Amino acid sequence: NDIPNNSKEREEWLLDYLLKQHKFVRIDDLSEMLYVSRSTITNDIRNVEDSLKSYHITLIRRPNYGLHIQGSEFDIRNCMISQFKDNKWAQRFSDKEENELKEISKILLNNIQNQKVVLSKSMIQEMTSCIYIAKVRYEENYKITVSKNEVVHRIYKPCIDVATNIVEELNEKFHIHLLDSEIYYIAINIAARSDYNVLEGELESGVINQARKQATQMLDCVYDMMHLDMRQNLSLLYDLISFLIPMDIRMRYGIIAKNPFAEATKKKYFFAYNVASQAVIPLKKTYFHEVPENEIAYLTSIFALFIEQEKDKKKKYNILVICATNMSTSKLLAYQYKKKFKKYIDEVYTCEMYNLDSFDFSKVDYIFTTVEINRVLPKPVLGISAFLEDEEVEKISSILKFKSSNTIADVYSEELFYDNIKGETKEEILFEICKRIPEKYGIPSDFYEGLLRREEITGTDLAKHVALPHPYETTSDISFACISVLDHPIRWTRQDVQVVILMAVAEDEQRDLTNFLQLISEFIANESAVLQLVEEPDFTTFVNLLSQIEM
Repeated sequence: NDIPNNSKEREEWLLDYLLKQHKFVRIDDLSEMLYVSRSTITNDIRNVEDSLKSYHITLIRRPNYGLHIQGSEFDIRNCMISQFKDNKWAQRFSDKEENELKEISKILLNNIQNQKVVLSKSMIQEMTSCIYIAKVRYEENYKITVSKNEVVHRIYKPCIDVATNIVEELNEKFHIHLLDSEIYYIAINIAARSDYNVLEGELESGVINQARKQATQMLDCVYDMMHLDMRQNLSLLYDLISFLIPMDIRMRYGIIAKNPFAEATKKKYFFAYNVASQAVIPLKKTYFHEVPENEIAYLTSIFALFIEQEKDKKKKYNILVICATNMSTSKLLAYQYKKKFKKYIDEVYTCEMYNLDSFDFSKVDYIFTTVEINRVLPKPVLGISAFLEDEEVEKISSILKFKSSNTIADVYSEELFYDNIKGETKEEILFEICKRIPEKYGIPSDFYEGLLRREEITGTDLAKHVALPHPYETTSDISFACISVLDHPIRWTRQDVQVVILMAVAEDEQRDLTNFLQLISEFIANESAVLQLVEEPDFTTFVNLLSQIEM
């Protein structure tokens, strides 16, 4: 069927059609071609215009002439490559065109196999489209402007060698004469889609050094803003460098990285997404625009791998059980604890009260006791019943999720839970929250300005209904989290927000806050839990919702 049946199909058809036109197109002509009214076409074109904007392409309107796209040749080709993959109207080919695509695919595959260039299956398909479009646009007399100087020091040399060979074979096969600029255009697109292994030592030192500098800045930013220290992990550093090398090309030339799993990745690994969103902040200074969500989703996968590996390495705890009854009862209770909390506990020791002086407390992390102890012990002490009751299981599980029993209590406090916060803008909301924070938390006079500075870089509304504002740098005397429920939703940056979790990490914070940050990230990603807090805005509800989260 050559006629679109609905608005989505019409928009795709119009996008493909307008990209291929060399002159102005009248709206009335489009209306006749698609058998719909002028007003329908006008509405569809507005959506097409939004799609074009993401490629820095504008739609020119001229009275009595109609419509025509305007943009750089590079941007127009980027848009056409994207349509090749996603737009069925761009995928209609004659037998001649099908044969050309097959020949181009063969030429590409033969050349990348002879060089140290690695392309995934989907990237091979994209590059086939890219080369085909370059050939067609050249034949239509549209020339690309790319100089050798801007490419030679930025692109992996084998990518240029592959592009050179491809162009030579295209010229011979199709009896054309593609210019040198097309070599560099194809080299850029190969480099933007290739996988790299920086450990092989084949890349130019300047390329690696730039990516290493960016990766280091990203990890520094995560530490400064979230107090998460990932800076010493070489595996993570190399993974970031390997990703940043092709991403740099994509960012500089407006090449959009398709990521069909972006939303699913964000939802499943929201803590890693939060980390990635912080990490990309320094990159804005390099590229002078936001890092696209699809790129952040790819970075999320890199951070998620690191976080999951760290979870697997996490030390289990050793505990001491002190029981007032006989040794057999102590051993039974110790066995119950080891069985019930095997996810968290490695060894369980038992000891009689009269043997405490001789016990080596360096072997344990916690002390659980059924009897009152009237002395100070060197490890956290928790009173328990002689039998492991159901209500105790939740309490102990919650404690063992954290490095110390005081982490939740120190960071979350009922005096920092506010409901019915009023305001119409995020600036008003943040100002109101800052006014309520008690002086003892030691926030500096420019704390509010620090929050606004962070919001200016990119909005902190990373999930539905929730914003997670924090200062641009660690500034407070004490780490804390302020939970606020607004009396009605307000527009933050990208979406409507009704829960604001304002976080501050102390400059001299010594604790590892990974678990705390991951727990709050899991809460934010759980839309039903957030909505329950909106319905029941009190501190007890919030703590109960946190305790139900499995990490």
